[in-house]
Amino acid sequence: MVLPRIPSAVARFGRIACLFLAVLAGLLAPSGAAAQTRAPDYLEIKSTDRVFWKGRAGDTFLIINVFASQPRLSVLQSTQQNDLLIKTALREGALQLERPEASTLTSLNVLFVSMKDMSEYGGSNNNWTQVGTATLVRTGSKVELTDIKLAGTLPSPLPTAAFPYKEASATMTAASIRFRMPRKLYLVVGEPQTFFYENLVVSRDIEDFVYTPSGNSIAMATYGRRGLTFTAQAAHVGEHDLLVKVADWDGKTIAEGATKVVVTPATMRWQPSASEPVRILMVGHSLPSMYYPAYIADHLAAPGNPEVAFVGGIKYWYGKLADFRNNPNTDAMFHQASPGYSVSTVLNLYT
Repeated sequence: MVLPRIPSAVARFGRIACLFLAVLAGLLAPSGAAAQTRAPDYLEIKSTDRVFWKGRAGDTFLIINVFASQPRLSVLQSTQQNDLLIKTALREGALQLERPEASTLTSLNVLFVSMKDMSEYGGSNNNWTQVGTATLVRTGSKVELTDIKLAGTLPSPLPTAAFPYKEASATMTAASIRFRMPRKLYLVVGEPQTFFYENLVVSRDIEDFVYTPSGNSIAMATYGRRGLTFTAQAAHVGEHDLLVKVADWDGKTIAEGATKVVVTPATMRWQPSASEPVRILMVGHSLPSMYYPAYIADHLAAPGNPEVAFVGGIKYWYGKLADFRNNPNTDAMFHQASPGYSVSTVLNLYT
């Protein structure tokens, strides 16, 4: 029996159709690992969802808010969720322990919470849920979690992480992070001022980089997680050097720069004449209208400063009278600032 010959075009169409159906069946078939959602290595925690806090009893806490990560966690099995939370705590804890102000610590109390707004933590609303707790311990060249309390089954074996934590960012350059140093940083004797690292770079998270400051200005500074806090004394009046190196977690230098820290006396070196009095007009929006007039007036009311007149049509201000050190005249704290104002708004307000 001789079978009729199928035209070549029809045969090609049949082969293509069979191949298409086979691929479609493979995509739809829930077989093995391909059908499961692969968990990431760790959760991306924003700097506003991470608190490094020292309690009154001397205990140190790392509080991690996973509210924004709940959609990613919800599609995973409980063991996968816990594995991801543990790896996140290991990473976040190791990065915290590498910072200069935490270099002497060997353990942290880890607290996982879920809350929409981290600023509400500890407030009267108690609008947060505790997800779990653990203790992070540094032993030699690794960090691990002990005393883990999380709902569901824990992974076995428990993950650990290397210390110092290694995370490459070899493609970063000074241009890509838009590194910039201020031309000068001005300080006033006796007035603390913080130099924030996040003002140096454009980054998703300040913890993406390691910041190493140096220079003779460091003698009047204390280290903090977000920057340096300077408190200058009278002997520091003048110019000082400040250098900052920005590196990735593998130690590769991405950018570095230098600036001058200029310390000025707490009192003015000159006295105005009757024909040229000192008048101050503050223009701006929310912050100037709330705090600046009061605290600037308090500073200028200190002995050694000339009499200053604040000009403007608004006398609305915030502040704590108990914080004032020099008894400023609160009835003379005028300014021209209001929420929503801009410089152009003020300049054209009456024209």
